Amino acid sequence: MRRASIEPNFFTDGRILRLSDTCALFFIGLLCQCDDEGYFSIDTLELSSRLSRWKSQGIYQVLLSLSNSGLIKISAASKVGIVTSWNYSRVGKRGHSKWKDIKIQWDDDKTKSIKAGNKETKGSTEKTIKLLPKKNITSETWAFYSEAYKFRYGALPVRNASVNGKLSHFVKRLGEDEAPLVAEFFITHNDMFYVKNMHSVGLLLKDAEKLRTEWITRRKITGTQAKAVEIFDLNASIINDYFKDQEKNDRS
Repeated sequence: MRRASIEPNFFTDGRILRLSDTCALFFIGLLCQCDDEGYFSIDTLELSSRLSRWKSQGIYQVLLSLSNSGLIKISAASKVGIVTSWNYSRVGKRGHSKWKDIKIQWDDDKTKSIKAGNKETKGSTEKTIKLLPKKNITSETWAFYSEAYKFRYGALPVRNASVNGKLSHFVKRLGEDEAPLVAEFFITHNDMFYVKNMHSVGLLLKDAEKLRTEWITRRKITGTQAKAVEIFDLNASIINDYFKDQEKNDRS
């Protein structure tokens, strides 16, 4: 394991700020696990054993998020990844990497194209080989939700057909980019009703737009806070009516 020092600009960089807390923390762990040239194995079981906070089934989704953010490159064919920016970590004298001298085809948009056959013939077409399985629209949201859930409650949430259906509707309402981050944010919410129901997926779906607004503004409105606002508005209305009556009496 390599010792890494994190620079202060890590916490202000736009690419990092757009990540979920889970992805940002994982990226710090990755900076500690990669070799001095930035290479690391994308064997999810191996990464899970080194970064025990994450289960192997959720790691690949986090790697894809980091790849989409431009912070790493991955090669599904070679089972290797590389950190593409060292703006956030100091590296002293670099040791030689076993992957540095290997020719690696990095994934581009999760696919690569190769010519069919060694010789080009008339009418030959280009074949697209998908290096990754077809994306399930709920997989990334489930990964973020379940990891945060385990961190809070010490156990993975139940996943069944009903949960999958609700997650699918949730993703369709918020979009694939924001849904995972809002789902993770939901688990950190301390609203009494959410806590009492252990942050069920049903409540995540029910309050999807509300949670999205709270996530993007970084303001969590609990039931207690909402009640306090209601009482404040009621008192303000009573006081306002009182002064209006007083003004009328003064005029008469």
